[in-house]
Amino acid sequence: MGAPVSEVAIIPLVKGADPRVENSEAAKTLNRSIQHTLVQPGYQRMVWGLDKNDPTVMIMIVDWDDLQSHLNFMTAPHYQSFMNDFNTIVAGAVTLFHTTYEEGVGIMPLVELNDYMADVYFAFFPARSLTQDFQDDFSRVSRTVNTDLLGSNDTSLSIASGWCIDDTLDEERPGKGPERPWMSIVTWKNAEIRQRAWDRNAVLGGIPQLVEGKGELEIYEVEFQPSNQGPLKDDFGEYTIVAQKLFSSMSPRKSWYCKHQYDREGENECYHYVHLDGRYYSKNPDGSIETINPILKEAFYTLPGTIPGGERIPIDYSDEVDWESLSEIPDPCIARASEIDERLGEFMQEIQRHAETTVANDQCKRLKNWEKMLEGKENSDMVTENEAEETENESEHESEDETENHTEDETGEVSIGEPMNPEETEGRSLENRKANEMDGSEDETIRTPPPNRGNMNKRREPMRTEQDANKRKRERRRNAKRAKQGMEERTSES
Repeated sequence: MGAPVSEVAIIPLVKGADPRVENSEAAKTLNRSIQHTLVQPGYQRMVWGLDKNDPTVMIMIVDWDDLQSHLNFMTAPHYQSFMNDFNTIVAGAVTLFHTTYEEGVGIMPLVELNDYMADVYFAFFPARSLTQDFQDDFSRVSRTVNTDLLGSNDTSLSIASGWCIDDTLDEERPGKGPERPWMSIVTWKNAEIRQRAWDRNAVLGGIPQLVEGKGELEIYEVEFQPSNQGPLKDDFGEYTIVAQKLFSSMSPRKSWYCKHQYDREGENECYHYVHLDGRYYSKNPDGSIETINPILKEAFYTLPGTIPGGERIPIDYSDEVDWESLSEIPDPCIARASEIDERLGEFMQEIQRHAETTVANDQCKRLKNWEKMLEGKENSDMVTENEAEETENESEHESEDETENHTEDETGEVSIGEPMNPEETEGRSLENRKANEMDGSEDETIRTPPPNRGNMNKRREPMRTEQDANKRKRERRRNAKRAKQGMEERTSES
């Protein structure tokens, strides 16, 4: 069984008719219609709600097993009396069509609409001028908008969208010719998240630009009301859905799953989980568990009564499972999971590209700084790799600077530890001369000149600023680098 066919109706209500008011005539009329519909063959479920901005407009969506199920109901003998009763609360022409939601967009079961507010919007296009290429382009833009919205921080709970599968509207809008509509439903957890998404133009994206000049766009904010639901069905049979969210430390926003719980068989519950990443988790009637991961192409079987986290037996599904088509099961969560997984992969690739670009830019910037340093164009604000290591290499740089920059005049300068008494200095010189004479090498005697005395009356230089100190450090490093390069050149020449 494939995805259901949805009957979509935009219904104008008579003034004062509000089916939300209990025991009102409008509520009784709508309830009779619902009770009559839910017993029809092929009926699955129904939701309805009024537009927040215009409560005289009701949006109704009914899911059927297939299109023929609804057509059979519309041609049944009792259908006319059913419509006569319902039309007592209808003020004008009803816009009615059928759709099947596109897979891979984020299809949600209508049961979710009973708990959350939703935006429902329609784009109506003249059927005669609508080309297949335009429909394909429109669907492509819609999928991009939906997947971006599902992966954002202000994410919606679910999205369903699709084209009308009828040739044209079953009932034409007043004053309009044959049209073919497109629709989308976006559900929200609360009004704040919805408003943030609308403020940043994330809900519709580029859709209004595509509609402009070619069709009409209608938007409704609806709080859907609960109604009696028929059984949900898929390839496994009838089931109920329990939407739950797992608060994982790894990914609290995306760690949710959809639990399909089937009828009890014996003392065991039969159900399966569909996780966001496409994994399948099934609990069988005998208590055994099967886990299928179509992405990794792995499958495991757990024996009945095994404790959680116990031994899992690998299963070779290569001959039984069509891995490529497994993610195409018309299940709401799998359709969304495949799209989110693809978007997550693209996001991680973009992060990797951004990181590589950042590293390349940093390397290019450092290279340019080094070139300017070698050309002597370094400025006081330039941050170099040497400055980052100046604490570690400062003593080494200073020792090299002193060795390379000392001149003959500087070697005679008075150091802090030298004596400043002239008599003491003269005595030491006399002792040196006597020692040289005793060696008998008067011609080769090295006379030590008296050291230059420090100018005690020299004015004290002002305190250097931090910028001056950094400038001197860079100057010393440049001198040291030039000296080192000169030494390497002389070494290579020799």
